[in-house]
Amino acid sequence: MKITYLGTAAAEGIPAIFCHCELCNSSRIHKKKDIRFRSSALLNDDFLFDISPDNYAQTLKFGFNMSAVKTIAITHTHTDHFYPQQLIYRGWVYAHNMKSEKVEIISNEKAMEKMEMFTSEEMIDDVNNGIKRTLLKSFTPYVSNGYKVTPLPASHASGENAFVYLVEKDNSSILYLHDTGFLSDDVIEYFVENNIEPNLISFDCTGGLKINDGIGHMGFDDVLIQTEILIMNEIINKNTILVINHFSHNCLNTHSQLCEEAKKHGFIVAYDGMTIDTTNR
Repeated sequence: MKITYLGTAAAEGIPAIFCHCELCNSSRIHKKKDIRFRSSALLNDDFLFDISPDNYAQTLKFGFNMSAVKTIAITHTHTDHFYPQQLIYRGWVYAHNMKSEKVEIISNEKAMEKMEMFTSEEMIDDVNNGIKRTLLKSFTPYVSNGYKVTPLPASHASGENAFVYLVEKDNSSILYLHDTGFLSDDVIEYFVENNIEPNLISFDCTGGLKINDGIGHMGFDDVLIQTEILIMNEIINKNTILVINHFSHNCLNTHSQLCEEAKKHGFIVAYDGMTIDTTNR
């Protein structure tokens, strides 16, 4: 599988739209890898993690084809990860000659409720818009368009069953840990009992190098603690690709600062547009 990071920032983006902090001002000047869209990632060219409010801009910048997406996995309903308004423009008079006639949206109960409320108000018709909705349950694998998807409980978003995802296809697996604090013992036990060793793990690192408490999100110190737990349980091995992603401007870390520290521990720092191929890893 191939993963492309379309957006690598937390809710406010970098630079944050209303912010005048040191990092945001620096990012506006230096641009390049210090500009970060809101969170979303693409597997191959047809499986999308989250409906980001920045997806439209991401299609323009990175040239990916939204009409080719067959599955959208929603982690939770915070607005930087779940912006279903975009579904208005799938089908009807807005989209023609789409590469995929159907898209399956897989999610928790809260996302289903919000979609129902929104689509009713905006008169989105699932048939005419080519939308299939599927409710997932934690620890219960589901196959969507050739991908085996296992939703696992995240430590995030009170009031809903937020998910992190294990996605498997073609003898390759990716563990997508956004957004979450420390993984629960139940999740670790699930990995151990099922002999799961992902080819790539993408860690929440919202707090960057400065902010950490392991509750709801992680900073890099938390990521290192979580990594040690995964190593001790033989979930991570020497070939596992380790990535940190989802950065808040509040950490005040530039991309180069994050890379300097991450490299010491064998981590890759995600940036918008970065692609990693896990095939044969």
